[in-house]
Amino acid sequence: MITITVKGTTAVLADLANKRRGISRILETAVRVSGLQTERAAKINCPAKTGNLRRSIMSKNYRQGNKYIARVGPDVNVAPYAIWVEQGHAQTPGRYVPAIQKRLVASWVEGSWFMAKTGIQMRRKIENNLKLAFQRGIR
Repeated sequence: MITITVKGTTAVLADLANKRRGISRILETAVRVSGLQTERAAKINCPAKTGNLRRSIMSKNYRQGNKYIARVGPDVNVAPYAIWVEQGHAQTPGRYVPAIQKRLVASWVEGSWFMAKTGIQMRRKIENNLKLAFQRGIR
């Protein structure tokens, strides 16, 4: 519950501005925490052969107008193949791949959908983070 004491127009506007700044800080913190938790979950869900894809996953927080955004995912400059691991990819059976020293067998490799699974897994956690932040922050 928000309590505002009316002393005059200036006092009311100042109190509202303070409440607004407080709500902005609460939102910013909840979004940042949610982004870090989602990053951690994505790294756990990520398949790993060398660990490069897992290490490339990061969260970035920013504000766009009056929206607070946390973007979580692999850095495509570090792991440009991340989309193929996520969604799957076609390949040519019989082609020799020196990196794995084997010939390819399947014409399609299923994606692991680790980021999609992470989003589904974290949805309720993020909602709870926001709810708890407002319960604790607004008095």
